[in-house]
Amino acid sequence: MNDSIFHRGPDDEGFYYGENFGFGFRRLSIIDLSMAGHQPMTDSSHNVLIFNGEIYNYIELRNELESANFRFKSNSDTEVLMASYAYWGDKCVDHFNGMWAFVLFDKKKKILFCSRDRYGIKPFNYTITDQNFLIGSEIKQFIQFDNFKVKLEHSSAYEYLINSRLNTNENTFFEGVKELEAGHNLIYDLKTHKYETRKFYDIENTTINKNISYEDAVKKFYGFFENSVKIRMRSDVAVGSLLSGGLDSSSIVCLIKELNEKVKTISACFEDINYDEQEYIDCVSKYTKFQAIKVFPVMNLLLNDKVLEKIIFHQDQPILSASHFSEFKVFEEAAQQKLTVIMDGQGADEFMAGYLDFNIFFSSLMSNLSLKKLFVELNGYRRKHHHGFLKVVLSFCLFYIKHITYKVKYNKTSVNNKYSFFNKTLELEKVLSKPSRSQNYIFNDIKSISNNYIKKISLPYQLHSEDRNSMAHSVESRLPFLDFELTDFLLSLPDEFKIKDGETKSILRTALQNVLPAKIRNRHKKMGFVAPDESWIRENHVSIRNELKEVLPLLGGIINDNLLLEFDQVIQNKKPYDQIYFRVLSFGLWVKVFNVKI
Repeated sequence: MNDSIFHRGPDDEGFYYGENFGFGFRRLSIIDLSMAGHQPMTDSSHNVLIFNGEIYNYIELRNELESANFRFKSNSDTEVLMASYAYWGDKCVDHFNGMWAFVLFDKKKKILFCSRDRYGIKPFNYTITDQNFLIGSEIKQFIQFDNFKVKLEHSSAYEYLINSRLNTNENTFFEGVKELEAGHNLIYDLKTHKYETRKFYDIENTTINKNISYEDAVKKFYGFFENSVKIRMRSDVAVGSLLSGGLDSSSIVCLIKELNEKVKTISACFEDINYDEQEYIDCVSKYTKFQAIKVFPVMNLLLNDKVLEKIIFHQDQPILSASHFSEFKVFEEAAQQKLTVIMDGQGADEFMAGYLDFNIFFSSLMSNLSLKKLFVELNGYRRKHHHGFLKVVLSFCLFYIKHITYKVKYNKTSVNNKYSFFNKTLELEKVLSKPSRSQNYIFNDIKSISNNYIKKISLPYQLHSEDRNSMAHSVESRLPFLDFELTDFLLSLPDEFKIKDGETKSILRTALQNVLPAKIRNRHKKMGFVAPDESWIRENHVSIRNELKEVLPLLGGIINDNLLLEFDQVIQNKKPYDQIYFRVLSFGLWVKVFNVKI
């Protein structure tokens, strides 16, 4: 199990054997590089800990614990975590500002106390075989056991293939393997060999603060964001930052400059101007004077060097698009530059309405009869996005009518298999006849869409991808926008603080108006981590068709040869392109790489 995740911790390894259980750990040394930070770590009570992640506020917690007469032998956050458990018990997680997945053996209680951070930044998988209860950072660790059956979990396959969704719940692509959900603890009783999970954090518990002014909110946001970046710069190894040229990554890089720190930046660029953001990347680089490193992913390598299979191996699941390749390559470059820690902007969209369809916001204003505010926002959207006012109003009115009608008729709708090349031998009869979970997402306002994106739609998938792509290269990714003090604050804000005058992330733009270049602050065109999937598939259609033909027999009759016929029609421009062809290719390669039984 340890050897199969060497990439997650090449600096050190350790083992602990207790009665009826064992711990294995691989270390990526970042805080206190000495052997004093070695794991598994044992304290004076003979409790034993294995811990993946970082407790960023470990210095503040250490000072508090020293006041309570705790003494420390190392400068590591691992030892602070152990002392926190000794002092606060299972409530210690409420005090942590960071990302974590850990297992702690409590010798006195004869339990394993396990926990995963509030948003699931760090992975925690578990499964039960006929002989073992297994926990691992990556599912490939479980394959080391002869009695672990590598079988497909069909509902996850359905969500992925039909609805283009990944990581929407605790299920994985492997039957019987679960993820400990974000913000949950797991307690395993070593006497009875039974376990239970308990939620310790939920975004639904946040209430809206209707009394705070926009000006006060801007000041508080800046304070939380500044502290988040500052404590995530704590490291005994080199720190860098990804830079896409978008608002989120640029905000982090520019605030690092404001803190008088320096980082190297790494960016994915493309020759195709439709996917390239060098104009904005160069703007930030010129402003900060940080060393800028550009990576140009060569898409043909995805198949030629079997890089796609390598990415899927590290992900432990299929992927949605070739944008994973861009992310994979920037972390590969970070490792080559010896940047063990990388800052990134994940999470900003989910908490500040970055993914929002403006019509949902307009619709909530209409439903609340905030007609004056609606007119102001429609006009602001027109100006910021360069649309005609009449066109904007008509578009919204059509959306509003459809939205209301859909909500009324929703319970009467049924799910149709929209792809003719799927056979119901996927054992999809069990799920095709039921409404898809993905289609249950009905949004009425910013809060409802934000909560669903955070819990199900985008954030879990993005965090899964980021962790695997970074750790594949022994690089730790840190995410300042997911600092829980910052996110709790953002969740408490009224909708109109996030969308204002026709632009998203208003509070971020206002708070950083003296930190960001105007070109970035006033940018409204969103691109994100993208890759030219369609052009790559068309240019390499012969190789991709051959790959599809090779993997179809491995899929247990889920998909028939009509897929190849329709793929040919797409290449001949007789049918529009659909991402389903990439998904089937990725799914087939996942089955091949892990020798999955369908």
